[in-house]
Amino acid sequence: MSFVLVRQQLIRGKSKKANRNQQGRRQDEDEDDDDDGKDQLDEFDELLTDKNAKLVKTSVGSLRADLIVKAGLGIARNKVETLFYESKIRVNGKKLLKKSAQLDVGDEVDVVKGPSPTNPDHLIVSRVEILAANPKSESIGVSLRRHKSLIIENYESDAVIGDR
Repeated sequence: MSFVLVRQQLIRGKSKKANRNQQGRRQDEDEDDDDDGKDQLDEFDELLTDKNAKLVKTSVGSLRADLIVKAGLGIARNKVETLFYESKIRVNGKKLLKKSAQLDVGDEVDVVKGPSPTNPDHLIVSRVEILAANPKSESIGVSLRRHKSLIIENYESDAVIGDR
């Protein structure tokens, strides 16, 4: 143990030997835990490692496409309606015919911002992915992954999605 006098106050320094023993024990425990749930941790880590994406948890009345875009991107519903009429909303790469189309867990909703200035074969989009949906009493709790600006390859065909 060491003591240091600083401005008339006695401060006790920590021993380095005790810290080394604790770090060694923690590493041993971590190595044992890694083998058990490694696959589960990999999926979760994949969600967290993307620095451009944000995990959004919110409640919506239903899984309609317009409500998911509104909740995920934080834009007003009338702007979502405008984007829909301009055919700038795509679900899993297909144009959305009805803004009331029901979405499922795993769906990706893209809002096309425009072509990439550096490569005309790519598009700049805002993307919302539905990760989980948990029904509550009067609403649905939804976990979304939001990319505000994402560069993707241009869509190949004009496939259309309507009712499911």
